[in-house]
Amino acid sequence: MNQVLEQHRQELIETFGLEDVAKDKQDELIGRIGEVFLKRLFLATIDKLGDKGAREYEELLDKEASVEEMEAFFEEKIPNYPVFVRGVVTEFRKDMDKHMEVLNA
Repeated sequence: MNQVLEQHRQELIETFGLEDVAKDKQDELIGRIGEVFLKRLFLATIDKLGDKGAREYEELLDKEASVEEMEAFFEEKIPNYPVFVRGVVTEFRKDMDKHMEVLNA
C-alpha cells in the first residue's frame, strides 16, 4: 500500500465507516480510494502546469526522474504546491462526503 495511504489509514477507515470491514477488504477499498485521489491530483496538477509544463513533466518521466526531482519540479512550477495539493485533498474529501451521504440516505 502507498506510504501516504498507510499513514492516513485509520483516518480513512473512520471517514468511510470501514471499522467493521475485514482488513483485506479495507486494504482493497483504501487502495481504490487512493487510486481515485491520485488520478484527481494528477489531472489537477497537469491542468495547473499548462501545456508547456505538461511537456516538461513528460520529459522528466521519459528520463525517469527521481521522486525528489519530480517534487522539486512541481514546487518550482506551481507556486505553493503543498497548498495546492491540500486544496485538492479538501475538494476530494468534500466530494467523498457527498457520496457517503447519498449511500447512507
